[in-house]
Amino acid sequence: MQLLAQGAEARVFATSLAGTPAIVKERFAKLAMSHLATRSQLPRMFPDRPPPSSSGYRHPTLDANLTARRLVQEARSLQRCLRAGLDVPAVYYVEPTGGGASGNGGRVLVMERVAGMAGQGDPGPPPRGGLGKVGATEVALALARRVGACLARMHDLDVVHGDLTTSNMMLREGSLALVLIDFGLSFVSALTEDKAVDLYVLERALATAHGGADAGKFSGYVAGKET
Repeated sequence: MQLLAQGAEARVFATSLAGTPAIVKERFAKLAMSHLATRSQLPRMFPDRPPPSSSGYRHPTLDANLTARRLVQEARSLQRCLRAGLDVPAVYYVEPTGGGASGNGGRVLVMERVAGMAGQGDPGPPPRGGLGKVGATEVALALARRVGACLARMHDLDVVHGDLTTSNMMLREGSLALVLIDFGLSFVSALTEDKAVDLYVLERALATAHGGADAGKFSGYVAGKET
């Protein structure tokens, strides 16, 4: 397996499952600060207190429960979207009780490895075979409408993504279908407020990562959501 990325709570590996390209997402125990630096390197506001434990800053039982719950919820959110026909990575295998791709007891989720283009960054020229011979602005608006239609369906399922940025969107190779990825912070909620937070996070992501064209792109999102 090849390590592709590591975040604050998980590692992502590339592998294959029965000849099919797959992704292994491994959630691990949260590391303590003492694991990352020596005591002399840490700012000590309360020098009379002992340094944090190197076994992790969360209680082991709490950490195990939270990690397992989040992993299972991610798989359930993906399955709910898949059953409704949304394009998200297919789930192959879930191991919420420990095992780990790196042999350290992490919880793992094995899913489809999506071949395609990440959504982060400006769309630039239109991809061949996708949106036709139109300019970059028209491409951005067309993609925003795709996003809007996709999110409208996801929210109709009461799935809240939790980290709705363009970094967690892909265009599938060949069809250029919009794929939502990384449901690690997702949850199920029928509350309008929770879904509105999803949209606010997306609006902020467009404003900060896409060079000031957020107003036009977000209006395209709104148009897509209303269709």
